[in-house]
Amino acid sequence: QDYNSQVFRIGWVESGNYMASDLYLEHMNFTFPYISPKRWHDNPPISSGVGSLLSIYFYAKNLKMFRTKASLVAHVGVHESKLNFGVARGSSNHHTLYFADGDGAYEKLVLSTRPITASIASKWTRLVSLQAAVDSLTHQVDKLFIYLNDYEFVPDYLRVPWIQVVRSQDSGSLGDLGDRGKFFWSGNYSVHTQIMTPPSPLENQTGIEPEPEPEPEPEPEPE
Repeated sequence: QDYNSQVFRIGWVESGNYMASDLYLEHMNFTFPYISPKRWHDNPPISSGVGSLLSIYFYAKNLKMFRTKASLVAHVGVHESKLNFGVARGSSNHHTLYFADGDGAYEKLVLSTRPITASIASKWTRLVSLQAAVDSLTHQVDKLFIYLNDYEFVPDYLRVPWIQVVRSQDSGSLGDLGDRGKFFWSGNYSVHTQIMTPPSPLENQTGIEPEPEPEPEPEPEPE
């Protein structure tokens, strides 16, 4: 329902894309309930369930939720959804609506970004740290290239469409390259398997070219 000319009062929040006062976090004891993987067994394309769980919890506690009538943010992150692979950003199923700066500004943002790719090399003894490194990059890259040195098999968690794997034993590989395996591909950000990548370090690496800063005005000559 209308709350004022710029805001609706609603009964839900979307995932973690909202701002809240400390009161909401205190109600949750600064934690988040566990969501069982069983959620996806019967319906693989279903959403994460984060927004649904939060909405039900806040509503039951009679905590107010609001939404601006115009979107104050535009989705210009990775090009394809990881949760629903094949859904491309900017498509009819993955499109920011009612962007506050207008549709033209949104389209410009979408067109000015480029896919983000990264590469990793790993040896068998780093199997566990590799999974943690991959998990930390999931929402930050469009494509991940992984060179596996002397792995006897490809771990199941790497068998997803947005990850390309080469083993040192494969024909077409260059054998055991150690950490140099990450350079088997060119033009990517290289990542170390023992360093977890924090949220958004790949720069703000959406590939958006910054607007050029205006030239400073020349100072007047002293008389």
